[in-house]
Amino acid sequence: MAVKDIISSSVDGSVQIDDDAANSATLAKFLGNLAISGLKPDGRASIVGEAQGAMTGLRKGARAYPTISFSGQCADFDDAFHQLANGETAGFTSTTADIGDFPTVNLTFNADYSTDTREIVADDCELDGWEITQGDVTEVSFSVIVRGPLTIDGTTYISSR
Repeated sequence: MAVKDIISSSVDGSVQIDDDAANSATLAKFLGNLAISGLKPDGRASIVGEAQGAMTGLRKGARAYPTISFSGQCADFDDAFHQLANGETAGFTSTTADIGDFPTVNLTFNADYSTDTREIVADDCELDGWEITQGDVTEVSFSVIVRGPLTIDGTTYISSR
């Protein structure tokens, strides 16, 4: 990402989720605070070989699953976004239905400002937690574990499940 004279702000972005039955929902009052943690090269943990206190090898190991967290302002606790994220939408079909019964969704984050566009696409996301904070204003926060492919601005960071 390049440093620009005009910075991006939370009004420039949106978060959308969808399932494999064409259900989709957008977090309408996204706060622009998307965070990705645990992203490793090729989506793999490292295996360090060591003998007598010296590193003897560095290899790709087991799959590492990054997490994504984001929040928005909450207008209605029964909002379609909350229901779909929890797999509670009528006709819901998990994006990983071909390999199990745990509900997952695809997540797309977009930010557009003038000619500067960002897109993060994370497939097969498992809802890790969500929190509603009552106050002025009420906010809802989500955390997901990415179990599938992940691309950022067209670059593939994790290519498959």
